[in-house]
Amino acid sequence: YLKQLETTGAAACLVGKRHKDKVPEDVAVLVCEDAYRSWAKVLAKLFPEAMLPTEPARSGISERAVVDPTATLEDNVTIEAGAVIGANADIGSGSVIRSNAVIGYGVKIGRDCVIGPNCTVQHSVLGNRVTFHPGVCCGQDGFGYAMGPQGHLKVPQVGRVIVQDDVEVGASTTIDRGANRDTIIGEGTKIDNQVQIG
Repeated sequence: YLKQLETTGAAACLVGKRHKDKVPEDVAVLVCEDAYRSWAKVLAKLFPEAMLPTEPARSGISERAVVDPTATLEDNVTIEAGAVIGANADIGSGSVIRSNAVIGYGVKIGRDCVIGPNCTVQHSVLGNRVTFHPGVCCGQDGFGYAMGPQGHLKVPQVGRVIVQDDVEVGASTTIDRGANRDTIIGEGTKIDNQVQIG
């Protein structure tokens, strides 16, 4: 953006050391190691609500949510209207399950996670600070068939999905469970919208 920098009307600019002398004299220079990362940090401070995939949640469990009595919820969990929490599911403190999300049998969700509206999570273990944007499907069967002239024979899918800490998954992404071992999404991974992982 060097050409735009010459004519900027900004009051201040975040720039790297090598570009600080190219900033017009009437613009405050904020020198930083990595301008784009610094910009991300500034925006997060100015607009903290934009760090969530949807509007801030009302805390607590909606009377219009369905929570199986065998599910375990730590303190400060939010379950919005229409969400379904299956038997033996575990949800960690500070996590938010948005409207119409379905958390299946035995799913483990760590602390400070956000599971967006209309997500389905089954056969999965999620770490801490995991964010699923709306419509993510995680832990369903992959495309496993033994093909042959007698027809397509379904191969049972017996793996899980393991999502490690600080993962963010974009809207309408699918993450299939493993056929005979786990599908693993590593710590800190960021996945775009409409991606299919098998």
